[in-house]
Amino acid sequence: MLHDSGELVDVSAADPGWSWTDPDEVKPHQRLDYAFANAALAARVKSARVDQSAQGSDHMPVWLEIG
Repeated sequence: MLHDSGELVDVSAADPGWSWTDPDEVKPHQRLDYAFANAALAARVKSARVDQSAQGSDHMPVWLEIG
């Protein structure tokens, strides 16, 4: 069950890289994928990165390390 706390933090902002590649190459790289968390969980995020080497989709995974 999801709970709307009203305040979410973009915990993936630490990596400003692109997360989507346009197959038609009109706009080749854009940021379309994010990870959001409430303040308590956001405080536990150790790192965030976009895996631009991933293959198999036009969207790149956003990885978080939470401790």
